[in-house]
Amino acid sequence: MFYEYLTSRNLYEPDATLGRHNLERIKTINSNAIRLLKLVNTLIDFSRIKIGKQNVNYQLTDVAVYKKKLASTFNSLIEKEGLKFEVRVEKIIQPVYVDKQMR
Repeated sequence: MFYEYLTSRNLYEPDATLGRHNLERIKTINSNAIRLLKLVNTLIDFSRIKIGKQNVNYQLTDVAVYKKKLASTFNSLIEKEGLKFEVRVEKIIQPVYVDKQMR
């Protein structure tokens, strides 16, 4: 709920009184706040699972394939910034159970 409120706000709208440096700092603060909020929500989910108030849907998953697919979601941002991002995945002998909804 609160996350949707934060992300729906246009915090990146240029403001002449802020200046470019301060605007960049605000973007960084906002990005880190959203990351922290996601982490807190994940911890809350784990506590709900522990006490039996939230169900999990485990599926056998090839972690190597899953990791590559997950990493590929960052490709456009990485290319846009002119960075190099390499994912090395060793072959996993057997699949493991993962709840793909809990990222």
